[in-house]
Amino acid sequence: MSNQACTYVTAHWGVHDERWAEALRSCGYKVETISLERDHTSIDEVLAHLHGTSHPILAGPLSTVTKGLLGTRAPLFGLSWGFDLVQANDANEELAWLQRLSGLIVDSEYTSSIALRSGMNESQIHRIPWGIDLNTFTPDGPITTPTELGIPAGRRIILSLRALEPVYRVGDIIRAFAAITDQFPDTHLVVGNDGSLRDQLAEIVNELHIANRVSFIGHLGEKDLPPLLRTAACYVSASEVDGSSVTLLQAMGCGTPVVVSNTPGNCEWVQNGETGHLFDVREAADLARALSDILKPSLAGTNSADGLLARALVESRANWTRNSRQLTDILRA
Repeated sequence: MSNQACTYVTAHWGVHDERWAEALRSCGYKVETISLERDHTSIDEVLAHLHGTSHPILAGPLSTVTKGLLGTRAPLFGLSWGFDLVQANDANEELAWLQRLSGLIVDSEYTSSIALRSGMNESQIHRIPWGIDLNTFTPDGPITTPTELGIPAGRRIILSLRALEPVYRVGDIIRAFAAITDQFPDTHLVVGNDGSLRDQLAEIVNELHIANRVSFIGHLGEKDLPPLLRTAACYVSASEVDGSSVTLLQAMGCGTPVVVSNTPGNCEWVQNGETGHLFDVREAADLARALSDILKPSLAGTNSADGLLARALVESRANWTRNSRQLTDILRA
């Protein structure tokens, strides 16, 4: 299969796209990558470009990319980004078109179940959790100290790393943190990543009078994440929709205690009180309760055990090097 061609088509271009493209290369494919946004092209133009192609095409998200490429003579494999199937399911969208794909790659049992209900055969659906580099995201290694972030020494860091977009509900995290600042005066909220809500979230921080307890640090490269995760007292995500969240897996790989929303995707990785802590989606008060529970000194030993169990789980199920090799059999089928 050395140098066999394939095409990877996506809407944007980011770290996850690069991971998939590199996984294809490691499987021996010569990869053509196409990004609608990066390459300033449209689905119709991509479809025309691929006319007559016979090699496999891997494309996602489903709603904005894959569906538009139906009708190509080449084997077309959909790549679900998790949110696409969940949002389509919640909106009762017609998904019978998925049956026309040569195959569909999903990252969780929940998204797999949605695809099955659309009429796809089980043999068409391939589950590959969006794993991590287990040699990079480890409990042991360098840490980022609070002072390196401009935070007073000795502060316990609560870390958020999801994009500052509505679906990730970072505002809930800020409100929940504000509710516990008096109870835990040694804590500091660090908000990583960027997005369209950056200014709005900063306004919320000011309105709640916690500007001296919250730091926005912007987008971070992959190499900067392990030291930051290792130093965090906990990682938190309030997302409304998730398949297998990579940042959640990265935190678990580092043994960092995790507090995440109770979504079907997260529940495949977080068993409440064992490999992390769950709270009700869209409920800032319940998130405050979960943060309070995990930050209590009486749970310090429990949190350490949680981290060990979480690390063991990602070692067994989220090894990206191993998981991504399934592409060889999937695209060759």
